Amino acid sequence: MSTVQLWLGAAGGEVGVVGDLVIVLVAASVVALVVRRLGMAVIPAFLLTGMALGPNMLGLVPAPGQLAPIGHLAIVVLLFGIGLELHLSSLRGRLLQLIGGGGLACGLCVLVGWGLTVAFGMDPYRGLAVAMALSLSSTAVVLKLLTTRRELARPSGRLAVAVLVVQDLAVVAMLASLPLLAGAAGIQVAGDGPFSGVWDMLLRLGAIGVFVIGSRRLMPWLLHEATRSGAGELLLIVGMAFALGAAWITHLLGFSLEMGAFLAGFLLSGTRFRYELMGQIVPIRDFFLAVFFTVLGMQLAPQVVAASWEIVLLSTVIVLVAKALLISLSCWVVGAHASVAVVVGFALAQAGEFSLVLLGEASAIGLLDERLNAIIMSVVVLTLLVTPLFAGLGRRLAGALGSAPQVPWADRAGLGQSYGEAAEESGAPANEVIIAGFGPVGRRVAADLELAAISYCVIDMNPDTIRALHETGNPAVVGDAATETTLMRAGLEQARALVITIPDDEATRRVIATARRHRNDLLVAARTTGVRSSGALKDAGADLVVSDELSAADEMAREVSIALQTTAQG
Repeated sequence: MSTVQLWLGAAGGEVGVVGDLVIVLVAASVVALVVRRLGMAVIPAFLLTGMALGPNMLGLVPAPGQLAPIGHLAIVVLLFGIGLELHLSSLRGRLLQLIGGGGLACGLCVLVGWGLTVAFGMDPYRGLAVAMALSLSSTAVVLKLLTTRRELARPSGRLAVAVLVVQDLAVVAMLASLPLLAGAAGIQVAGDGPFSGVWDMLLRLGAIGVFVIGSRRLMPWLLHEATRSGAGELLLIVGMAFALGAAWITHLLGFSLEMGAFLAGFLLSGTRFRYELMGQIVPIRDFFLAVFFTVLGMQLAPQVVAASWEIVLLSTVIVLVAKALLISLSCWVVGAHASVAVVVGFALAQAGEFSLVLLGEASAIGLLDERLNAIIMSVVVLTLLVTPLFAGLGRRLAGALGSAPQVPWADRAGLGQSYGEAAEESGAPANEVIIAGFGPVGRRVAADLELAAISYCVIDMNPDTIRALHETGNPAVVGDAATETTLMRAGLEQARALVITIPDDEATRRVIATARRHRNDLLVAARTTGVRSSGALKDAGADLVVSDELSAADEMAREVSIALQTTAQG
């Protein structure tokens, strides 16, 4: 045992857990900084960091089980965030075509993977569990790649999102099927509760249906009341309470915590508070992302991998090649141009975070032994590590497929365009000015912009204000202007100016900081309550600062001058 671990352990039980968490966070922070600088994906780096810290290598965290409750909470937050991001509105247009491609890709990957696992000597039940896990792609990694390359709105990006949506929805059924597979394999699953058999399964699914229906009716009203209070943190509290409550309910019904958390996020993704929740949950999700994958990496056994490195490498190559071909074929069959299909297939060839969740659940119920779980997890890590390289290879191959034939039923627009010809589309409103805050000052600014025929979009935290603006046909977004998702939703990438009328200098600085992280060329005009704050806001990145005190003084001087002139003339 290391000196550091002895020192931490001597502090006692609770401090020992805190010490383990400190080691995890410090290591994850250093690794994240390094891999970001190198342009690599952070998730596989977190997994490798956990392997190094865990009992199988350095032993700095000799008892990862102590962090299990934090890991469970991390899963809830992670899947709640992923559920929030996956809404069918993101697939704008050709919905059946996009969903059909996603469903065909997911089904082919499971069936072919199942056949390969059985061919390699695995029994059908364990083989199906492994095939389901490896059929999934990484939503977090792929969305980050698409966002960085500004491809989310292009046909290849929308098709990739469609496949990810289908995969992540399929996870609900996959998680529910694991106990059934274990039972068919002759494994007694502990913790099933009072439910067993087909009828009880139907009863549980019926209870989930009642929960979904009730949530769809109740949650929009609760979220509306939370935003009306004016306390931004209340929306986050209500949303997280719903996520944890949904996870607890599904657990009581015999399903997994992961299923409930993802279901909660997916239900809330259909509300108008989706973007505000996403903006608030992203920092928390990213924190737990680091903790979850680092702790999960502690389960990796390098000695097992070293003893089976040929199997690991061969399996990794098979997974990458098979998924790239099958997903590309599926996308081509539903009408995508061959170049677009190849880009999507190679971008989604890796396994993902849901793969790790499924493997962990299958291992926990005894469906996978320690050696097999370690090998498959190693394959997942390797596929994640090479994702940027593999996605780049797909883009290079797409250039050689510009004249490739298409299926007879393919159109020649949208998905039918080649990858190089596909024009980027934007779902954000193309307004010249963003007005953050719609109090008396914001309304006056909007009125003056209308007189000058300048288009604008309003951001405000009051849902009643936003609803009134929508009724009059004015573009508006409910949410905190200091969050990235809210500003992007309001059209930050296309806007020429940002006018911040919020009567709170600290909140104004946060909005400026968020905007400047994405746009250094944006004209930023800010309001301040006092003259002494003007310099601080300019240092924060504001181009123009207007003081309430000076504006009031100018107005008073003007009114007094007019009054004196009127009196003198009278």
